[in-house]
Amino acid sequence: MNQKCLQVGKRIKADIYSKKGVLLLKEGTLLKHGQIEMLKKYDWYFDGERASAFKVDPVSPEHLISSTNTYIQELYNQTVMRIREFFSDVLLGKDTNTKTMFDQFSVILEEVLKDEEQAVSLIYEVKDYDEVTYRHSVNVGLVASLIGKVLNLPSEEILLLGKMGVLHDIGKMKVHQSIVQKPERLNDEEYEAIKLHTTYGYELLCSIPHLEKMVPLGALAHHERLNGTGYPEGRTADEIPFLIQVLSIADIYDAICTERSYHKGKSTFIAIEQLSKEAEAGKINRTVVKEFVRYLMKLYVGKRVVLNTGEEGIVAFIPFTEPQRPLLKARSGYLDLQKVTTLSIVDFAGERI
Repeated sequence: MNQKCLQVGKRIKADIYSKKGVLLLKEGTLLKHGQIEMLKKYDWYFDGERASAFKVDPVSPEHLISSTNTYIQELYNQTVMRIREFFSDVLLGKDTNTKTMFDQFSVILEEVLKDEEQAVSLIYEVKDYDEVTYRHSVNVGLVASLIGKVLNLPSEEILLLGKMGVLHDIGKMKVHQSIVQKPERLNDEEYEAIKLHTTYGYELLCSIPHLEKMVPLGALAHHERLNGTGYPEGRTADEIPFLIQVLSIADIYDAICTERSYHKGKSTFIAIEQLSKEAEAGKINRTVVKEFVRYLMKLYVGKRVVLNTGEEGIVAFIPFTEPQRPLLKARSGYLDLQKVTTLSIVDFAGERI
């Protein structure tokens, strides 16, 4: 088996592993361009047979690790590196290859979206990457596409949401990094400077040929809000394309859940609560938020959670109208968060009741 055997459209007949024993591609995978490009970077094994130019002893697949999470971690790291290179090339005015970058992203996107029940955990269990802007870009691309799938959008719009998410913050490359990475609250002058990343991003992306128009528009308008309180143009609902409304929700969700220079990552429940509040205030699309929150909360039925009072309970039922306020089974009996509005879920609990 050699590199010449790698052709788009061919289906592999056995698992492929990296030299370190990580499962790279599963038996039966239909090869795409991005996957072939990924394999070219590895000393990989096919059915126990060495398949690269590196001189190492073959390792039998049965002795190798087939960890999906480890595979996702490697894909994630590769995607972050590719996006970092792309951002740098755009900033320096170099020729850019959007196809190669998007092909790399599409590989991890396909893996994450294979199983909707595991998608969120796969994204947020990835560790060990310090480059916040690039990590946030990957996450927003994945979450935006996931929301698109939850909404049953066409496949081309799901992929477009991913592209929009990956590039929505590219303008931050033109903002002084001492402001982008500042651990304390920004002062008024710094806040005005960071807001410029939207117009910077739009200008940078408009210079790239053959890029869908919605991608630079997403960079420009992802901080706009339906009630006109956003920036940079103060657009209102009918001036914000639907896909950008979805992108904004993904951006808010990841900004809360991911550790940043100025705050630790918070739980998905805190993000759900914040999204719900902003939707009720008319800032973001209420229908999209409810569908996304309903999807998330259904994943947590049967899970043990802790409330803002410190009390613990098990998620028992998700109401259709207010999915963020489920029925919980606690020591004292059932708690209906729709009725007891002072209670809210803050995180998953540790030990069982």
